[in-house]
Amino acid sequence: MAFDSVLVNIDCGNQPCTVGSDFAWFADSLSCDIHFISTAFGGTAPYSYSWNFGDGSTSTLANPTHQYPNGTWTTTLTVTDANGCDTTIYDVVSVQCGTTGPCCNIAVDFTWWVDSLNGTIYFAPSVANGTGPYTYLWNFGDGTSSSQPNPVHQYSGSGVQLPSLTVTDASGCQAVTYHIMQVSAAQTAGIQNNEQVEINVYPNPGTGIYHVQVSKAADIMVLDLNGKQLMQTSCSGNCNDIILNLNNLSDGVYMLVISDEQFRETRKLIKQ
Repeated sequence: MAFDSVLVNIDCGNQPCTVGSDFAWFADSLSCDIHFISTAFGGTAPYSYSWNFGDGSTSTLANPTHQYPNGTWTTTLTVTDANGCDTTIYDVVSVQCGTTGPCCNIAVDFTWWVDSLNGTIYFAPSVANGTGPYTYLWNFGDGTSSSQPNPVHQYSGSGVQLPSLTVTDASGCQAVTYHIMQVSAAQTAGIQNNEQVEINVYPNPGTGIYHVQVSKAADIMVLDLNGKQLMQTSCSGNCNDIILNLNNLSDGVYMLVISDEQFRETRKLIKQ
């Protein structure tokens, strides 16, 4: 808890002014909230309160709660009594919210998709809370890393890997998550193409119109790199020429997922 009673200004016109004030503050270690407690004395009640937290935020409560970004902030309190007499004091509040632990409420997770054609893995983060912009640090578990938000990685061998993602927000708060990944040469997005279904996609890269050929009935989805479904269709008979129209999508990389109950194949789809 911090106290300050620095007197800055007293203004009461031509009348004697006896109003005075003080305030204390303390930090909640669970939420990083700063709780302010004011004291007013002298003058004539009731009192009104005007807080300026120094970061563009204000309050008229007697005992407000405020949350700062990390840094040093000059907090000002002006108390005015019923006669219009006022007094202003200030205190310097230094905030250093912990970079880990309950002080930080940032939540992080990630998903991935495997290009079954070449084994390339596409990672996509999911971040909630905290203060943007965010920085990313991926550790793929094989001695390599990346600072890209949506990295692409290819493991050199099969086995169990433990990729992790550390996200740091603009206030310095961090969150870490990891997943256990079984890497194999035939790995896809969870279900392997054990039937050796023949699939052909052309042109790829393309400009918007794509032709998909599948040797059996299948469901077809187009996803963005965050896993959001953008298009879905299916064929139950003739799957020799399924036309996908992606003219309404921006240029970039998408995931084409072709599946039924026995197989699932994921391909990279490039629009340029």
